[in-house]
Amino acid sequence: MALAPLVSSMVIAREAFDAMFRHAIV
Repeated sequence: MALAPLVSSMVIAREAFDAMFRHAIV
């Protein structure tokens, strides 16, 4: 299915955004 890569990509993007956000705050 083509849904697995999409979900995995969304999780990676969410993780990267969270790390960037925390780095910008701290």
